[in-house]
Amino acid sequence: MGKGTSPSQRLALARGEDTTSEVLAKLAAQADPELRLALISNLNLPAHFLAEFAKDSREIVRAAVALATNTSAALLTLLADDPRPVVRRGVAKNSRTPPTTLTKLSGDANRDVLLALVGNPATPLAVFEALIEVLDQPGRRRMAGAMPCYPSILKRLAADPSPKVRQKIARNPNLDDDMLLWLVGLDDVPLQRAVARRELGLPEPVITKILETGNKETLAALACNPAMSASVLWQLFERADPVPPDKDDYTKQDILSGLSYNLSTPPSLLLRLANDHPALRRKLAYNFSTPPEALRLLAEDDDFIVRCWVAKHPATPPTNLAKLAGDTDWGVRREALWNAATPEAERTDAVRAADPEWQIRNRVASDWNTDSEILAKLSGDQSRDVRASVAGNPNTPTRVLRRLARSRDRYIRNRAASNPNTPPEELRRLWNGGDEAFARALAWNSGRSRPSRWCNFGCGRGPSS
Repeated sequence: MGKGTSPSQRLALARGEDTTSEVLAKLAAQADPELRLALISNLNLPAHFLAEFAKDSREIVRAAVALATNTSAALLTLLADDPRPVVRRGVAKNSRTPPTTLTKLSGDANRDVLLALVGNPATPLAVFEALIEVLDQPGRRRMAGAMPCYPSILKRLAADPSPKVRQKIARNPNLDDDMLLWLVGLDDVPLQRAVARRELGLPEPVITKILETGNKETLAALACNPAMSASVLWQLFERADPVPPDKDDYTKQDILSGLSYNLSTPPSLLLRLANDHPALRRKLAYNFSTPPEALRLLAEDDDFIVRCWVAKHPATPPTNLAKLAGDTDWGVRREALWNAATPEAERTDAVRAADPEWQIRNRVASDWNTDSEILAKLSGDQSRDVRASVAGNPNTPTRVLRRLARSRDRYIRNRAASNPNTPPEELRRLWNGGDEAFARALAWNSGRSRPSRWCNFGCGRGPSS
C-alpha cells in the first residue's frame, strides 16, 4: 500500500478478502473511523485488532466490534459493561455472546438492550422469563414474534391480555408443530385465524385441526392463505355456505371470498366461482391466477370495475382486450389501450390520441415516448390539460413548442417554460416578461441555467444562449 493510496482504495483494501495481514496491520494503525468499520467487517482481521478497536473512544467503532461475528466471547463480555447503550445492545444481539453475559444484560435499564436480547437465538430460557415480566406491550409483541420456541414462555404470551401479542405468536418462524397444534386448540378465534393465515406453511395435522374447528372465520382465513394446497382449498369450497339469492357482496370473513382472492386457488375452482357467484367477480378479475376462460366471461360483466380489472389483467385473451379497448367506459378503455397483451393495432399512439375522453389523450400527451407528430396533432386539442401536457413533453417538435410558448393561456406558457427543448428565444421572451411564475418554471428547466445566473444576457437579464 503506497502513500498515494486514495481513501476509497484504502476502504476497498480493508474489506477485501485477499488483503494480506501486513496491509491490514497498516490500515488498523490509522484512526479513521470509517476505515476501522470496514476493517471490523473483514473476517480475516486478526483478533488482537478487534481488542484494540474495542478501546476506541468512539462508540460507533465499539458498537461495530460488539456486533461483529468474529468477536471473541471474552471481548463481548468486556463490552457488556460499556457505558453506552448502543454498544451493550450490539453485545445483546451477537449470537456469540456467552449465556451468562446475556443473563446479566437482562437486568439492563435500557429498553433497546432488552429488545435486542429477544431476537438473539442464543438467549437462554431464563432471560425470557425475566424479560416477560419487565417488557411493555410492544416489547412482548416483539418477543412473541421473534423468540425461540420455548413452550413455557409462549404459553404465557398466549394468555396475554393484549390480542396483538397473542396473534403475533402465530407469525413466529421458530414455532414447531406441537406448538402450532396447541395454539389452534385454544378457545381464541383471533389467534386461530392468525395461525390459519400463517404463510410460512402449516403441517398437515394443524390444517386438519383447523378444518375440524368448523369456525367460519378461521376457515375463511385459511382460504386466504397462499401456502395451502389445491386439495385443501377444494375442501374449503365444499364447506362454504351456499350464497343467498339476494346476497350481492362478500365480507373478508367469507370462505368463498378468500378463495376468489387467493393466488394459489386452482384455475378450475376460480372458473367455477366465476360461473356460479357473480358477487365474487371483482375479486376474481383482480386475481392474477384467474384463467383466460374465466376472464372471457368476466369481460362481458355489467360492472365496469370488473371490466376494468379484466382489461388490466395480463392473461385476458387478446380478442376480449380488443373489444374492451372500445368499451363505453373510459377507465376500461384506458387499461385495455395500455395492456401489452392487447393487439398492437388497437393500442397505437394514433388510436389512443383519437379517443373521445380527454384523460386518455392526456396520458398520450404526457408520455415521453409518444411520436412527435402525434404530439403536434394533440397540441391543438380542445382540452387545456392535453395542450399543457404537450407543452411540457420534451418530445414535442420545436415548431409546436414555439407556438405553445406564445399561447394566450398562462398555464400552457408556464408548462412550455419548463420544457428543456423550448427554443432559447422563447425562453428569453418569457423571462423578460417579469412573471414570477415563469421564473420558477424556468428555474426547473433542466436544459437551462438557473434564473439567478441569468444576469449577463442582453439588457441585463435572460437565459444565456
